Amino acid sequence: METPFIYNRPVDNQNFVGYDDLSEHIAGNILQMKHTIVLGARKTGKTSLLDSVAARVHSERSDYIICHVDIKDADNKENILAILADGIIRTISEDLREAAENVRTFLPGIDPRIEVRSGESGKFAITFNNSDVAAAMKKFMDLPETVAAGKGKKIMIVVDNFEKVLELSDCEEFICELEGTVSGYRSVVCCFCANKRHMMSELLRHSKLGEIISMTKPSEKK
Repeated sequence: METPFIYNRPVDNQNFVGYDDLSEHIAGNILQMKHTIVLGARKTGKTSLLDSVAARVHSERSDYIICHVDIKDADNKENILAILADGIIRTISEDLREAAENVRTFLPGIDPRIEVRSGESGKFAITFNNSDVAAAMKKFMDLPETVAAGKGKKIMIVVDNFEKVLELSDCEEFICELEGTVSGYRSVVCCFCANKRHMMSELLRHSKLGEIISMTKPSEKK
């Protein structure tokens, strides 16, 4: 079957024909609240695929909040959770005032720095102190479900560059903690996207974090 996917070139959502069945399958997982892990080398279309899935879910269900986070700059689990919290709060906030209010509502007792991004009108960032995250680890891990319950919505979280967990000194322990947390989510579903397919497959070989989907470069397909 001919596909418009070309290695090392982004695939536009409207032309996402070659992976349509896969996109439909993952969207089905999301709508059934089943977590999914997409593994593959760089430039195999993972991000385009998950953009397609998010667009499909958004078009079909108005009760879903779509949140994208990228943990490529994280170097410890506190950073990962801080980036997740930043993404969640920014996704549900229109401006700095609302962001501050949402932090007070969903992360009481936490006082992050909220500031406008230089040169980006209307854009802002929320920076959490690692010590605050470490002291309230469960509160941060439960944040997506807390927000979903408070908003009366379901949340789809796309976590890009999930392979960064391999750099954690306690990566296996973190995966166990994460698995325990997300298995308790009732209104939140996660889609993890990672490079380093073989190393991630090995890390997750005994995990029940989610269904693992492995993507290959066109040259690897038979």
